[in-house]
Amino acid sequence: MNDESAGSILRRMIALASDADDAADDGLDPAATTAFGTVLARLAQDRFDMVLAPQDVTGRLASLPELMELLPESGLLALIDGPGEAQGVLALDVPFFSALVEQQTMGRLKPKAPSARQPTRVDAALVADIIDSLLVNFAQEEVGRFVMGYGYTAFLSEVRPLALMLEETDYILLSFGADMDRGTRTGAGVLAVPVGATPVAAAGSGSRTDMPAEDWSEALRTNLSEAEAPVDAVLCRLKMPIADVTKLKAGDTLPISVTALSEVRLEGAGGTLVGRPLRAEPQTVP
Repeated sequence: MNDESAGSILRRMIALASDADDAADDGLDPAATTAFGTVLARLAQDRFDMVLAPQDVTGRLASLPELMELLPESGLLALIDGPGEAQGVLALDVPFFSALVEQQTMGRLKPKAPSARQPTRVDAALVADIIDSLLVNFAQEEVGRFVMGYGYTAFLSEVRPLALMLEETDYILLSFGADMDRGTRTGAGVLAVPVGATPVAAAGSGSRTDMPAEDWSEALRTNLSEAEAPVDAVLCRLKMPIADVTKLKAGDTLPISVTALSEVRLEGAGGTLVGRPLRAEPQTVP
């Protein structure tokens, strides 16, 4: 894509106000915000079988100081590298990135929203591919070509360093919210890339795509090995009439097979069998 066509797309995306009084309300073409929301919802459905409803997706131009004020104080801040030395950011608040992590590790969202916490390397590893997929798919839309060539590079656990890392220029800013799993969780995020960077044909120009496949696989394997995933030890399962279940009270006993201890199952999300405890070898007395 040449500079002229890139500029044409950008001019069509930026909705300039008709007079100076409305200059602060400059925004992106509604087609861009609609397309972004559609791509986000489709990605959640295809990757995780999770229902995600985009909310309040808005876009405009913003200066670096304005961008810094909009980023969440606690959340996952992903640096995204683009064409040349262009650098942007995609930020997800705690409810949003925690939902993506839970859906991948447990296959569902916890009913209770998580408390504020700092993201970890494991969180970043689990969310990195989602960010790349989001950028690649959005860039395939004509109104989303301004993110073409951007890809995940690294993450930060706090906002302050970004003011020194990002260029002092204007940014194309997308703010978005999401209702996940039909009201189980709501989250918000911000995507920002600098104005003027020329899109390139290849998506994902960050260091992850420059890394040999085997090195990236090993890095991902190392990070994921530290992830926490719930595993239930199931002693046995009983079938009882509902009437009997409703009568249970503290102190009641339930019959358990004498072989139950030798048949314990270790189950992950959705009741998937992930293993069985090692059985002690019988000891012989000399």
